[in-house]
Amino acid sequence: MFFVAAIVSYVFHGRRRDAGNQFRRPVRGTTAFMTALIVGEIGGFAVLLAGFVQAQLL
Repeated sequence: MFFVAAIVSYVFHGRRRDAGNQFRRPVRGTTAFMTALIVGEIGGFAVLLAGFVQAQLL
């Protein structure tokens, strides 16, 4: 889902010609999307790290 949303966002900002800094004039929902993306990325990394630790150390 995040991958598709990111591609759509890139196309949208490319058409607006403001791709240099997408946070200068954020569209509605940018903060919520970025927060969810950050939480998802950190959560995914935590799962991978936990699996590595379990496989290597336990």
